[in-house]
Amino acid sequence: MTMQQNTSSKASASAEAGNVASKNALTTGVVKALVTDSVMLVSTEENEQVEAIRAAGCLLAPAIGDTVALFIAGGNAHILSVLERSAEYPARISVPGADDVEITAANLRLQGKAQVVVQSPVIALSARRLNSIVETASQTAQKFVLNAARVIESVSDKITSAGTMTTTVQTRTTRVKGVDTHDAGSLIQKVEDVASHRSDVTLMTAKNDVRIEAERVSVS
Repeated sequence: MTMQQNTSSKASASAEAGNVASKNALTTGVVKALVTDSVMLVSTEENEQVEAIRAAGCLLAPAIGDTVALFIAGGNAHILSVLERSAEYPARISVPGADDVEITAANLRLQGKAQVVVQSPVIALSARRLNSIVETASQTAQKFVLNAARVIESVSDKITSAGTMTTTVQTRTTRVKGVDTHDAGSLIQKVEDVASHRSDVTLMTAKNDVRIEAERVSVS
C-alpha cells in the first residue's frame, strides 16, 4: 500500500467516524430559539443547528441563551440538562409531557426568601393538622364558607365591619366580663316567647318618651 493510499484510507475512516459521532454523540450547545415548550433550536459546539427535544429528566426548562447538554442518537437530539443559565430569564421547573407531578418525601419544605406565589383555578389542602404562623394575614374572596364541628377563637382585639350581618343559631350564650356597649341608630328586639332581664340596678333614660304597651303591666 502506497503512502497516498494509506492517507486516503485514514481520511475515509475519519469521515466515517465523524458520521457515526453525528448520529450518536454527547455534546453541548446553546439554545437559539424556542419552537415549542419542549422543542428548542440549538446551535451545537460544531456550529450545527439542530432541533432538540427536552428530555423528561431535564426539569429546568431551557431558555434562549442557555448552554445545554445534548445527546444525539439516530438523528434525534435530546436536551439532557441545562449547564449554564442565562441570568435574565427566571428558572422554570417542570416535567416535559407530564400532566400530573407528585413529590413525595418524609419532610418537604418550600422556602422563598422574598415571596411564595401559588396560582391555580382550584387548590385543595388535605391534612390532619394545619398550623399557620404569620405576622399579618389577609384574605379576599367573593364568598367565604367555613364548615367545622367546633370553632375556637382567642384574640386580644377584634374589629368586624360588614354591610349586613345575619346570625342563625339554635342556642347562643354570650359572657362579657367587663362592659357590653351597643351603639345603634335603632334597636329592635323581637322575642316570640319570654324575654327576661335581670340586674342589680337598671337605668333607662329617654330624651322624650318612655312607652310601655301591653294588655297587662305588673310592677312590684
